[in-house]
Amino acid sequence: CTATAPEGVVAPKNFTWRRADPADDTCDDFSVVGGNVDSNLEQPVSTSALNVTVSNADIGTLRYCCQVSITDLDDMAVSDNSVTSITVVGPALPQQPTNIINGNVDSTSAIIQWTVPIIAYTPETYVVNYGTSMSSLDMMSDPVESGSDFEAVNQVFSVALTGLVDTTTYFYQVVATNGQGSTSSDIQSFTTTILRPGPPLNFVLTMRTTTSLEFSWDPPAPIEDVGAPTRYIVRCEPQLEGIDTPAPVNQSATQLTATVMGLFPGVTYSCSVAAVNDRGEGELAEQSETTLETAPTGEPQNFGITPGDDGDTSRNLTFFWGLPPPTQRNGIITNYTISCTPDTETLPLVETTLP
Repeated sequence: CTATAPEGVVAPKNFTWRRADPADDTCDDFSVVGGNVDSNLEQPVSTSALNVTVSNADIGTLRYCCQVSITDLDDMAVSDNSVTSITVVGPALPQQPTNIINGNVDSTSAIIQWTVPIIAYTPETYVVNYGTSMSSLDMMSDPVESGSDFEAVNQVFSVALTGLVDTTTYFYQVVATNGQGSTSSDIQSFTTTILRPGPPLNFVLTMRTTTSLEFSWDPPAPIEDVGAPTRYIVRCEPQLEGIDTPAPVNQSATQLTATVMGLFPGVTYSCSVAAVNDRGEGELAEQSETTLETAPTGEPQNFGITPGDDGDTSRNLTFFWGLPPPTQRNGIITNYTISCTPDTETLPLVETTLP
């Protein structure tokens, strides 16, 4: 409450604070809740502040009246009053942050911006939880404080996320927290820009044998601000369980061919080549290839025989078996041959081929 003395009047100013009648803003009939006397006679302008403690019973709009009076040396009394409103907000969870925007995304950083419709209960704190999986937002930004102006609406806040990995998709949400708990925004995402090489071009198979695959490729397309490849890595992963993965092949930046050796016959491999620079391994060029087949070198596993179900006179036998070990199939098994040699020369040899 600020009061200015009439011109020529030099006297102490008496401030009195009262609750105001909510119906007509009168305050003479209400008890005093605060006040002070400003005895500085050299300054015509004086101020008074009211500090009150409220409870949940006071939630809503409270009206207070500031009365100021001056009595000069000639007993001339001058007074005036003014009514002000105080909004008392009760405990409540934060409102959900809205208008979530990601901007200034580069290879290692991004800025997240959001809007707070109103501050539900001061103070509020905001953080951005983020991660590379929607189900695991295990990283957190620096906190942002709301301030104490709970009458402000649609305030815009932002925070910078740093130390990100290039060419990576991040999921994030804004979490608002106050003394009553937390409220989270919907999960959104952004992808950092690339600082590593793109995929090598024209990745093709040039030769296959029963135990090796040979490939060639061209350098990746140039990307601004991305260093040239210093080497290439070629990998082949078997698509058949029980087969060991061969060691990757490293080639210099000028060697655009590679042979992956130590493979197994008739096995399909998922192969890739990646360019590497001082920022790390770039995007993959991929394809699947199968080595040449040879005859199986392993016998069927778990071979067994059961007699027919018509007693000792049965002329039927049931055979059962499993595939040869993965490393000895040497391709796709197309058929099996079963041979039965009788104990007596009077009976013929029985042989059959099963698809």
